Amino acid sequence: MQLAYARQATAALPVIASRLVNKTPRAEFVMPRRLPLDGEPVCEYLTVRRGLFHGDGFIQTSTIMAPTSLLRRVPFTVGLRRQQELDWTLRALDQDGADLVIAAEPLVLWHQDEDRPRISLNSPWEAQLEWVRKMRPLLTPKAYAAIVMSIISSMAAPTRSFRVFRMLLGDARRHGRPSAIDYLTFFQIWLIPPQLRHTLRDRILSRRRPAPAPDAEPVPATSATRGGGVPPADHPVRTTAAALPVSPVPTTGPGSDVRS
Repeated sequence: MQLAYARQATAALPVIASRLVNKTPRAEFVMPRRLPLDGEPVCEYLTVRRGLFHGDGFIQTSTIMAPTSLLRRVPFTVGLRRQQELDWTLRALDQDGADLVIAAEPLVLWHQDEDRPRISLNSPWEAQLEWVRKMRPLLTPKAYAAIVMSIISSMAAPTRSFRVFRMLLGDARRHGRPSAIDYLTFFQIWLIPPQLRHTLRDRILSRRRPAPAPDAEPVPATSATRGGGVPPADHPVRTTAAALPVSPVPTTGPGSDVRS
């Protein structure tokens, strides 16, 4: 199916991803919950929340199919323990001729055992803050604030340090543009224990279904939806934030570590 989308793509270097079924110890649900809107920056689609839980926009390493030439030109960052797929996607989309296509069908079953220790979850928050600061040229202010106040904060919150709390809040406000949802996310991450957050997330999201697509004309794999609408469920959409080089080559890698 991803090969078919790649063949239809008009971009020179299409990156083909898909939805997945996220299976945790308590529930299972589809991510991303929605597809990109017409003209929506990729960095905002992948990071900015519309609710208190992550997964509105999402990409996971095992769902990515990309051209060999693009992977050679833009390899995965060695030593980066978390956000590998976000890091790679943003750098890849910064290449001339690249584009992102997301298939609406869930094509991957992702077993996310949050009760099992994982190397990626031991990454110090300081290293991730340094990473996101280096990525600022590829991020909008909204995306930068969302990453600091959700992803970085979820790693830093176990320190229970008021100094770190203030520093991250100040950094997000200084270099980003936080929304009301970002502030709510930030405070609930620091005030509610992770296990309780994950349990509430699973109970709520397992009852939801991905946002249904309105009736519309079929959307080619390489054309964005018109008027900011969501395409039919059997068609992929692309974002228009940046151009990416594309050619079909399946890849696998570490699991995504964006946390609720």
